[in-house]
Order: sequence, then C-alpha cells, then structure tokens
Amino acid sequence: MASVIVPLGWLGVQAAAADIRRQSEVLYAKRDNAPLFCDLYSVPADADAGTVALMPIIIFIHGGGWMTGARFDIPPEMIAFSESGYLVVAIDYRKSRFQKFPACVHDVKAAVRFIRANAAHFDGDPDRVALVGFAAGGHLAMLAGLGGEGLEETAGDHAGVSSVPQAIVSFHGPTNLRTILIQPTPGGIGRHRPPVELLLSGPPESRVEFAKLASPVEHVHPRSPPLLMFHGDLDEQVPVAQALEMETAYKKQGLTVELAVTEGATHRSLTSFNRKRASTMRTFLDEHLRARNPAAR
Repeated sequence: MASVIVPLGWLGVQAAAADIRRQSEVLYAKRDNAPLFCDLYSVPADADAGTVALMPIIIFIHGGGWMTGARFDIPPEMIAFSESGYLVVAIDYRKSRFQKFPACVHDVKAAVRFIRANAAHFDGDPDRVALVGFAAGGHLAMLAGLGGEGLEETAGDHAGVSSVPQAIVSFHGPTNLRTILIQPTPGGIGRHRPPVELLLSGPPESRVEFAKLASPVEHVHPRSPPLLMFHGDLDEQVPVAQALEMETAYKKQGLTVELAVTEGATHRSLTSFNRKRASTMRTFLDEHLRARNPAAR
C-alpha cells in the first residue's frame, strides 16, 4: 500500500481548499488466487485538532458493461468529495469475461465489509456508507446495497460485518435484466444484449430466474436504503424506463427515492459530472450520511 498526496488542481478541480491523500493498492480481498484492490482518497485531519470526527464513506464502483474498466476510472469530481470531508474509496471487482454473476456482486459486498471492518484505520465512519456507481457499477451498487437471498457471500474475511449501506447512488444503472432488452431507446431495442448475456451466461429469455436474481428491482424491500438515480432521456444503452421501474418499486414500498432525468443526455454523456449533477448528489449524501450523528476518534 502506498500513500501519495494529490493536489486537487492536478485533478482538474477548481477552488481547491486542500490536498488529497491517495492510499493506493489496498488489498480488500482475494478471489480465485487473484488480489482485489481499492484506492482511498481523503484529506488528512489536522494532527493538532484533537478529537477528529470520522468521515462518511463513499464507495465508488466503475462501469464498463461488467466486462471492462478499473478502479482508476473514478472521475476527479468524485474524488473531490474528499475535500468536503468524505472518505472516497474506488474498488476493483471481477469482470464477467472471467467470472460470471454473482461474482461481481460478491466482490462489492466484500469491499463494503472490508472498509467497515477497517474504517477506524482510515478515519472512516462504518455507520455512514454510500455505494455510488456508474452504469454497470450503478447496477452493482443497487444490487449489493439491497442485498437479497442468493446474493450474500458468507465465506471470506469479515463475514459478520454488514454489507448494507446507508445510501445508494446510481448513474444510469440497469435495474431489471428481464425487461432491459425489450424496452425502446433512441438507438433501438436490445442494444445492451452482449454485456447482459455475458453477465448471465446466456440470454435473459432463457435464464429467467438468474435474470431475476440479477435485477435490483426484484430486491426492493421495506428497509431498502435511500436511493438517488441519474439517467438520460436519450440513453441508447440502458433505457430510461429502467430508472422509472426502480422508482415505482421504491414508491410502492413508501421508500426514499429521487430520480434526476437529464434532457438530451446519452449513455456516454451521463457518465461525466456537471455542476448540477454533483450538487444534487452532494445534497442527497449530506442529508443521508452527514446529517447522521458522526462518530469520533
């Protein structure tokens, strides 16, 4: 594990008030004899400050159709949340090209348990955790965050630690793998078929129960964490109807859910932050994480 001080200006973030410390290649689990790493970003506390409030935690899950991508794909604007007092964690997970579902969900849950179990070491608050994901990462944030029978891995380290977060944020993540390929998009129907079929080891039409298990909308329950979703009305890969399905499922349970649909945004354009989107996410996380009574060391 290496620690590096990263100037916010280098990240392209304006109006920086402090430098960010990056702790890289922190091993959070081993699966199939392969290491799984995470990087942690935070602003070091003042050594002379006395009692220090533990930081709420953002665990970021990258996209890439469950097939590609890495923890390095975290956008600088997400890292910049650490300047506002968050501990930001970017994780890797096993890809569907090598390990089929639910390996990726197990990895996300293992990362949550590891961060929680070791939170004091990183000055993080284990009782204030949010899962945030882009695209496939948004799907995994919702699926891991909601839990559900058949998705919890009991083997491995920290098995007694909860993997349920206090909040979830999804950027255009799929929510129902049984309907995603029959819902229209500006680019046509079924545009997301290759990654979905690779994830499920076959078409959802013939892998019905597996597709149901892999669908966050099927795991909504009365104690589901607050959920914020971003989507684009011109998303050509993940139909905006996916977000609407999830919103409906949450509302039927009387749960806290927010949906921000960006007019004119495609699948690719929605992965980039803008000021309004970052502000919406910050308000949501501040309400559901920072407003909770923080622990201290």
